[in-house]
Amino acid sequence: MSVAATPMRMSGVCASPAGLYAKHTPAAQVAPFRRAARRTLPARQLAVQAAYVSPSTQAPPGAQQRLSLELPTADFQAVKLTALRRRRGGTAILIEEVPAGSASEAAGLRPGQQLLAVSDPIRAGEIWDIGGLASLRYVRQAVEGRALDTISVRLTSDVAPEWQQAAEGARAAVAAAGGATSSEGEALTADERAELLARLASMDASAQGAKKAAREEKLEQRAALERENREQQRSSVPFFAAFIGLFIALPVGIVLLALSSGYIDSLGPR
Repeated sequence: MSVAATPMRMSGVCASPAGLYAKHTPAAQVAPFRRAARRTLPARQLAVQAAYVSPSTQAPPGAQQRLSLELPTADFQAVKLTALRRRRGGTAILIEEVPAGSASEAAGLRPGQQLLAVSDPIRAGEIWDIGGLASLRYVRQAVEGRALDTISVRLTSDVAPEWQQAAEGARAAVAAAGGATSSEGEALTADERAELLARLASMDASAQGAKKAAREEKLEQRAALERENREQQRSSVPFFAAFIGLFIALPVGIVLLALSSGYIDSLGPR
């Protein structure tokens, strides 16, 4: 199993009904996956190797990196996932819990990382990029329905900013309450984890409320614009009616004036 550290970038993809995005991986990239699938490595013998990234494709300083992992399917199926709605950027699928002593933990998987892509449940060499509209239920189904022995996943190398913020707040809250706390880089205690999940749920609800308020504001703006257009149309009716009336009345008035003055009779045969 190998881990590749590459700059985070999205490639051409096509939509799928699951809210995920499927793309075909070139044969040169599929071959290592197939070779890894034919090997069975114990969790403690996993080899972690950083792939070379050419200067032309390297991300600028501070850009988020991603990891590409090939893991035993049954092992990754035991990893717990969660969804976090964001004010901007849609929904993020995050790693919530990694079983201790698992191959996933040995490969560097840890809570808070964002899942970016996952293998197609059936076809080898095909990856589904997880967009902001992806549903947690469909992502879980894709992972649980994986039919091959190994599964390819891509995720951020660092934890999500919201997770980091919630973890720091959870440690501070538990410490203020006199509870047992963990150090930076250590696994959270049970109290800290419960506080973290509560804070994430609050962030999720806040983002959902903000999006709902934004939708309602847009609907109200659209309704106000429609009312304004209707008012303008109603105010323009008298003007157009007067213009049409003048357009009809002017030639009729000229004809009546000509008849009353005898001008038309004078044009007749003499």
